[in-house]
Amino acid sequence: MKLQAENQQFRGQQQFLENELRRVAFLRALEEPPCSEEQERELEKFKPDLLPHRHFVMGALLLERTSPEREMIPAETLSAMLQKELRNARPDAIVVHVRALRFLTLFPLRETGERPKLLRQVREAVSGMEQGALEGWRIRGCLGKAYGAEFGHFREAYEEVRESMYNRPVNAEEAILDAAERAEQRGMHLPLDQLEKLSNCLLGGKTMDAGAIIRDTLRKNAEHRVGLRQMEHVARTLFYHMYRLAEASGLDGDELRKLERRFHRALEEDGDFGLAERLLVEAAEHIAVHVRAAKPDKLNPAFISQYIELHYMEDLYLDHMAEVFNTTPKYFSNYFKKTFGVTFVDYLSKVRLSHARELLRNTTLSVAEVGERVGYLNASTFATTFKKYYGISPSDFRKQMLGA
Repeated sequence: MKLQAENQQFRGQQQFLENELRRVAFLRALEEPPCSEEQERELEKFKPDLLPHRHFVMGALLLERTSPEREMIPAETLSAMLQKELRNARPDAIVVHVRALRFLTLFPLRETGERPKLLRQVREAVSGMEQGALEGWRIRGCLGKAYGAEFGHFREAYEEVRESMYNRPVNAEEAILDAAERAEQRGMHLPLDQLEKLSNCLLGGKTMDAGAIIRDTLRKNAEHRVGLRQMEHVARTLFYHMYRLAEASGLDGDELRKLERRFHRALEEDGDFGLAERLLVEAAEHIAVHVRAAKPDKLNPAFISQYIELHYMEDLYLDHMAEVFNTTPKYFSNYFKKTFGVTFVDYLSKVRLSHARELLRNTTLSVAEVGERVGYLNASTFATTFKKYYGISPSDFRKQMLGA
């Protein structure tokens, strides 16, 4: 009995090593060529196992827990479960763990005409897993086109499914998409006025309103059928917009970095936008509470400059700034001049005009529209102030830029 137990343990270890060697060979075949002759010989050893027929189809799978309370399963166990379930439909299916909860699949084909049937079988298998062996998990993925059974095609097949996953609409109902069919997408929804409102909510300690802005922005992008890559950009923009405000308010650096790490992991490793949304709302609540608590004595250069940068297009005046920073107009004016070396009016003008230069350089807005965008309601005042600081009118500045 002891020998039997040892033999069984040995066979288990041997199977694990064989699976790891096959995984390494699979992932190595995805690397940019050329491989060394030794690497090619090692790959050829696994060809009968990985590529037993004339063609192959590669796919990608991304798993996500539907509930934070759902118990985490080791990636090795998930890989084995996925392969077992897929082999019920396709006996030669292979699943390889890439990182975190991301997996690649390989399906050998005798004929390219089998691909439509394969797509249907994989979709049915995934649906069965979500209701059975992997209940409580959500599976998203795609299936690429058929390629000739050569390792030289692995890289191209991998790029195809990876691009398909990046462009996958975040609200796609079908679990497994056909990578050969490009999903129709609309542009990202990220209006600047929403970012400004988010800043105002954080500065005012309005955590519920801040959370509503975050949820609404992500929801509208999902309705626009943006891809995973675009949604990542939207989520990161929201996060770092709040991050800048948190830095300026003096929030502890370790706490900020901890939030940042958790947020990036949710996006990059888990691909979990539900978790990313919860972390964005959590970050907003954390930052708003800190900003509000620090507000009474928050006369520091970083916080003041950050506030001006976020609100320069509004009607900022000394009384308003004094109210924001819980002091008197005279005290704020003296503190500002002593700290920044210029008056508040001069500083605000320079911030506004630097943004005006960018708009004049990179947009077709009229001079009056540019002035209005940066906080000057009167076009004449904008032109006079611009010439005072730069020695040239806004119109002439634009002409010089176009000539350059």
